[in-house]
Amino acid sequence: SVEITREFSTLKVVPKADEAGDKNFPPHLHAAVELFCFAKRPECARLCAARVNTYLAILKAGPDGKGTNGMGQAAVCWECGHVGLPRNRDQCAEGKNAECGGGGRGAGPPLDAGRV
Repeated sequence: SVEITREFSTLKVVPKADEAGDKNFPPHLHAAVELFCFAKRPECARLCAARVNTYLAILKAGPDGKGTNGMGQAAVCWECGHVGLPRNRDQCAEGKNAECGGGGRGAGPPLDAGRV
């Protein structure tokens, strides 16, 4: 079972230029998890939900004054379901496509990803 809270729908997914007109593109992470389920990719839905729930838990806990977290715009990997900072986040700031930051689960560059 996958835990999806109301907060998932507040985290918007920004399409790449070539995805902008796609009526099936998920507008937020709740819809992204649903899309993985409709596409019969439950393992991707579970991973996506797990990553989002981890992020939400970090936000809920607030800063502890000790730990540091990476900063940047997250990406959704449509290959594996990973949601997080892309492995090439410095190049993404220069307009490059995101590469899956999920430890090699995704297909690699160029990542077919929406930005979160």
